Amino acid sequence: MALPRRIGNVPDGKSSIFVNGAPLAQPNGVALDPAGNIVVINIGDNAVLTFDKSAKLIKTEHSNQSGNDGLVVLADGTKYVTSVRFGSVSRIRPGKDAEIIASGIPSPASMCYDSRQNQLVIPMTTTRWRSSSSGGNSGARGAGRRRSPRPRRHDL
Repeated sequence: MALPRRIGNVPDGKSSIFVNGAPLAQPNGVALDPAGNIVVINIGDNAVLTFDKSAKLIKTEHSNQSGNDGLVVLADGTKYVTSVRFGSVSRIRPGKDAEIIASGIPSPASMCYDSRQNQLVIPMTTTRWRSSSSGGNSGARGAGRRRSPRPRRHDL
């Protein structure tokens, strides 16, 4: 099965393809930078791709690790990227290489920026499934229940 390599566009309620194919590799996070360009991260690699409004690739940066899920772009152009595979957060400052600013986070998913507290808020998807002793999960007490994710805050 081919991996998804497409970003859609829905201007005025009509859907179309914004970007299709390489360099997309399971694109996941999307945000706007201060200039209004579209920033996309891939789960399939560590690329942080910036497209202009006409879908032209204008910049390629790289987070420290692959498996990217969450993306935040600040007003100064600093990008924060979570790796759900490796449990880390990379920071990419304009003109600088990426650096890991947090690690050991259980499956950090999407994140947001709390400007009032100047911190990232990252939900952790610590999923633990229960199953019955018979090997199935139907009818087992608590079967299929997940623990609720707890947000983690990281001051910037």
